[in-house]
Formats: sequence, C-alpha cells, structure tokens
Amino acid sequence: MRVITAHKILISTAAVFFLFYAGWELRRLFRAGAFWALPRALVALAVAIALGVYFGYLVRKRTIAGLAEGLTKNRKSR
Repeated sequence: MRVITAHKILISTAAVFFLFYAGWELRRLFRAGAFWALPRALVALAVAIALGVYFGYLVRKRTIAGLAEGLTKNRKSR
C-alpha cells in the first residue's frame, strides 16, 4: 500500500467520523435540549466538510499528476 492510499483512507474515515459526531450532537440537542450540543455539532460539520473538500482536492491532484506522469513516460519511451 502506498502512503497516499493510506492518507486517503484516513482522511475519508475522519470525515465520516465527524459527520457521525455532528449527528450525535444534534440528536442530543433535540432530545435533551443541551444548548452546547449545537456549537459542537456545527464545528464537527464544518470539519467534515473541510475534510471532504481536502479529500476531493487530493483525489483530483493525484489523478491529474498521475495522468501527466503517464503521458510523459509514454513520450519518453517513443
């Protein structure tokens, strides 16, 4: 396994965890009326979104870099 693959797995797992945690806190807010659950849920949701954006950027960057690398290898072998 390459390091970038492990990085993608960890980033996606963290994003899913923060989404789960945001849902957990929203559930606490609506069931128990805990006021501080709302800010925690919003922060967790923001972190999940940021990790998702980073994951998308990472996938696009690696895909484009891989395509460019493949093209240059093909040109050198000709």
